[in-house]
Amino acid sequence: MKQTGNILYSLVGGVGGQHSPNFSLGYLLGYDKAYLGKETNSSYINYIANKTGFEDGGNANSSRPPLCTVNNTWCSVYSSAFENGYTVAQPYWVGHQRGEVYAEHVITSCTQKEHPDFSFLKHHTAQYKEGFLNAYNDAVAAASNDNGTYGPKECK
Repeated sequence: MKQTGNILYSLVGGVGGQHSPNFSLGYLLGYDKAYLGKETNSSYINYIANKTGFEDGGNANSSRPPLCTVNNTWCSVYSSAFENGYTVAQPYWVGHQRGEVYAEHVITSCTQKEHPDFSFLKHHTAQYKEGFLNAYNDAVAAASNDNGTYGPKECK
């Protein structure tokens, strides 16, 4: 987070993942020049490239970083961090996918329990469990009907 007068912004929270790496660097440089009246130093550029790349990679569906052509140093740091973020987040996304499948099974077979037993997750990583439970809970919540039932068969 940076603060300039009354303006507070976060490049990673505000731009990362929503725009290309080229746009993100332009945003950073433009913000610093316009609001701080100075050029951004290279160590801060590398810091932001690393944080943005890691977060973008952690939320990506592919291990390949998006095209980056704006600056060799920025692109190199961003791409490396993207690949690291993707690798670290893989257990989460695998768990997320399995959680969606399990929730769909529970919803279509009318076997949802008020307090489901997820003890079978104990042998998985924390990231896998988090992904599984997030997807399961989201799918079950989305399947809830206004009349107190769930799913297309209006299970109770």
